[in-house]
Amino acid sequence: MKSIDTLDHSIFQNVNDKYDNTGNYIMSLRSFKKTKSKAWLTRMILANKIGYILHDLNGNNERKSLSTDTARQAFLTSFLGYIEQLSIIYDDDNWDIGIYKADLPNMDCEYNGKYFLYVIIRFESFVIRNSQGINRTLKDVFVTFELKVTYVDDGKMILRPSVPHGFRTSIAQDEWNSGYVHSHLDFFSANDNHFTKLQRVIHTSKFCIGNDDIEDLIALLGNSYDPYLFASFLSTIITLVTWESLEGKPHRHMRNITSRVITNNGIRVPSMNVNVITSSYEYIFNTEHNFFRNIEFRLNENHYGIHFNKLAIKGIKDTLIDAEDYNFLVKKVAGKYICYRSETNSVNDNGFNNHYTIFNGNKIFLKMYNKTNSLTTQTEDINDYSVYPNFLNKLKDDLEKQFYNFSTSTSIIEKRNQSIHS
Repeated sequence: MKSIDTLDHSIFQNVNDKYDNTGNYIMSLRSFKKTKSKAWLTRMILANKIGYILHDLNGNNERKSLSTDTARQAFLTSFLGYIEQLSIIYDDDNWDIGIYKADLPNMDCEYNGKYFLYVIIRFESFVIRNSQGINRTLKDVFVTFELKVTYVDDGKMILRPSVPHGFRTSIAQDEWNSGYVHSHLDFFSANDNHFTKLQRVIHTSKFCIGNDDIEDLIALLGNSYDPYLFASFLSTIITLVTWESLEGKPHRHMRNITSRVITNNGIRVPSMNVNVITSSYEYIFNTEHNFFRNIEFRLNENHYGIHFNKLAIKGIKDTLIDAEDYNFLVKKVAGKYICYRSETNSVNDNGFNNHYTIFNGNKIFLKMYNKTNSLTTQTEDINDYSVYPNFLNKLKDDLEKQFYNFSTSTSIIEKRNQSIHS
């Protein structure tokens, strides 16, 4: 049994979780939208059930208790004033007040057992754009922030918002494939395992706000209580969410979202064991192709090494293609030497239906949309990179050894180099 504790900014619950009395109480509050009620907030704050976060000049955060009636009244006035602005800027269905409890067993501190509040704003469906004219419809992006106290004195309390965090409850398949949550939210790698990807989506991460207006507004709100300035902050969040700032160097660009999952890059060849390598070398050496005329010797620190120029590589490539037993070292389709890339649109959405968040009294489950299931193979012309590189390197090393065994001095090598190119 566990309590709900979002000190780590985990907003989602799991359907398999079992909660203790505190957890059940919080679930009940969220389900019946009690936390948005001014009457409930007033009662809880004045009863010293709510704690706050003190944000000092050095940027440190310390959780505190509203230990006096004066402090509780001051916090209530400031908090409700800002909540009033929320209801003006956003429709009632698009914002909520979240709550979690500092449930710290065996710890004796003033805020242990207090409840803490945070704001949640939902952008259910919207278009995000950038200065290059690229746009995309995103669904269910949530923004969260806490209201931290920066000043307490004689019945006055200044609250400022924290840097906004975000998470998703709906994600398109191509966004999932590309590791895209939002242009300015932390991303995951397409190569991450399923569990890691899932955690990236259901845990909030901090928005990258750069040096934008929102940073200035947060700083100004830390100096004075100003509901209208807070309204500007709320409006700026809309810009943050709906605009991909290319100047701010997005975590993930919309232009890079792809439905493809590349599962294998490079030329696909079987593992080359000793017998395959040896026999392919013997075949190369016993051919009548004249690509050996295009091999160059280059001096580097009193050591001669072999260099394959383009003509030499083409000769090796043609020789391998002509050999039925060794043409796997180069793939040839429709006259082109290609690299196979296996790409799949199939997706694993296991576990999505196990995770949900409560917003405005409703359970919103994590889901994926625009799902397709297909397997495609894409080819690329790679004429300049057509022979399996490990084979070329091993061939080069073996040729160097053979020529050095044949040559007994530097002068012989130089004479041979000259005769080859005469």
